[in-house]
Amino acid sequence: MNLVAKNIITPEIFIPYGVEIELENVSYDEGERVIAKKVPKSFKIGVDNTLDYGGIEIRSSVLENTKENIVMFKKLSKTLKFLGATYDSASFQTNLDAYDFSEDDILNFLKMFSVYENIVYRFSLGEDNHIRESAGDYAHPIRSHFYAKYNSNAKKRDRYLRYINAKSFSISLKTLTTYKKDPVKVIEFRTPNGTSDYRLWLNYITFFSSFLNCVKTKCFDKELIDYKFENLTGLLQKDLFSIDEGNANERADMIFKDQVDKDNFKEQYFSQDRRLI
Repeated sequence: MNLVAKNIITPEIFIPYGVEIELENVSYDEGERVIAKKVPKSFKIGVDNTLDYGGIEIRSSVLENTKENIVMFKKLSKTLKFLGATYDSASFQTNLDAYDFSEDDILNFLKMFSVYENIVYRFSLGEDNHIRESAGDYAHPIRSHFYAKYNSNAKKRDRYLRYINAKSFSISLKTLTTYKKDPVKVIEFRTPNGTSDYRLWLNYITFFSSFLNCVKTKCFDKELIDYKFENLTGLLQKDLFSIDEGNANERADMIFKDQVDKDNFKEQYFSQDRRLI
């Protein structure tokens, strides 16, 4: 894959963010020792028992869009490749600030996410265009579930209650506490497959940041989203892999302000082979 190099150091990331990088097939003692030298002390490195083959999870602190952080990701990416990390059951997760999101904003976001969920899935397939076996347990699509819940007689919060602090869906609405009645503070995007390619990390962060930012700006076309949501069909397994050119281009044109970020999205989405060359 040949991602556009221009502007790769300073992509458009609109919202404070954090990441969770899962990896396998690395001894924890060796992994913790080596990784700790490449990341800030505020990062947490721990064991993840949901993973196979010696699972490790790296949790970042809250990050801003700086050149220093992007350079740090590049160095960490090289370190994980050096360690021989694999991602058969692992994910890459992006956490984004949603402190000022109202209930209407959350519902609008979930409708928009449902409409373009097949685009999100294909875009997030990592380097080898496959979905890990455990994605059904930890990154399950929400489209059918949310469509049914939204069109029920449930109150606003009850329509998205199932996704609050959830671990099984591709979206988790985090309260930062154990109480589901507390306000949603963070929205977590849970990809169906992990990777050690920092370019893909940057594309994920930029895409999800732009996606979320759209809800609060004039790029959000409520009439279009409502129409598409009302006419949703079920998300079939093949839809997660198939290229949807029309909706992919529509989504990119809607959310990206920077042409380079848009080109990077399209290069990644339409690519058949994302492995490094």
